[in-house]
Amino acid sequence: MKILGYNHKSYDLELLKKHYEGRTDEVLKYAEKYDGFEDWPWPLLYKELDSRFPGSKFILTTRITPQKWYGSLVKHSERTGPTEARKLVYGYTDPHHKKNEHIRFYNKHNAEVRAYFHGRDSDFIELCWERGDGWEKLCRFLDKQNPDTLFPHANKSPGRLSTIKKKIVSFF
Repeated sequence: MKILGYNHKSYDLELLKKHYEGRTDEVLKYAEKYDGFEDWPWPLLYKELDSRFPGSKFILTTRITPQKWYGSLVKHSERTGPTEARKLVYGYTDPHHKKNEHIRFYNKHNAEVRAYFHGRDSDFIELCWERGDGWEKLCRFLDKQNPDTLFPHANKSPGRLSTIKKKIVSFF
């Protein structure tokens, strides 16, 4: 989103905690400083953001299958270890051995978002990078020019060997 000129805010554990403490108004007040969001706590606040900022655009990014999403979550947890954010959002600090619970959460969240924005094509789009969605579809939705750069895939995990090499190198 930064490439397209948006003042963008990503993951913020402190804001996620405030949301779970019932201090969502403080989180929304903080959101006034930005015009693009991703990662926690933002996906949990789509209704509140829609109400607070009428006419905003919402993008639901999905994986090609729920199992692929879960696999990505597991790989991410292997890099980061147990996190407070995962405990707050999913109820578990670690996704291992909780596949069904996590996939149920993923499917429920996506279904609720789709239902909430049903019929609001000018406000909502669902994108899946693995299906080939990229600059063209995103920029058409946002009424922006396609940038003259390759589409980034920030969450694309390196191969297992590459990850192992990075871990080995970091010990020396």
